[in-house]
Amino acid sequence: MGDPQSSDASVAPLPSIRALREVLIAHLDHPEPVDGELHRALRAVTDEARQRDIAAEQLLVQLHHLWDGLPAGPSVGGAARGERARFLDRVITLLIRQYYRPE
Repeated sequence: MGDPQSSDASVAPLPSIRALREVLIAHLDHPEPVDGELHRALRAVTDEARQRDIAAEQLLVQLHHLWDGLPAGPSVGGAARGERARFLDRVITLLIRQYYRPE
């Protein structure tokens, strides 16, 4: 049986991930509601992923790679880390909902 990580690593990053990255950075720099922008960016990412037959699991791997590469921001104290973790959880939930939304 093949290594599941190797198949995830072979998927080229989606071009729409760049737009999602900008939305995430904007939120981390200025934690204000970005729901409209976030939903549009996630929809573009999931639409592109489904067109390219990228599994949700592979898309989540790309999201985690993207997230790990984001700047830490001005303060990464305990409260800020908790806030970032909650935001990431929210982004993951929205990404999964967008990916599996009915056509």
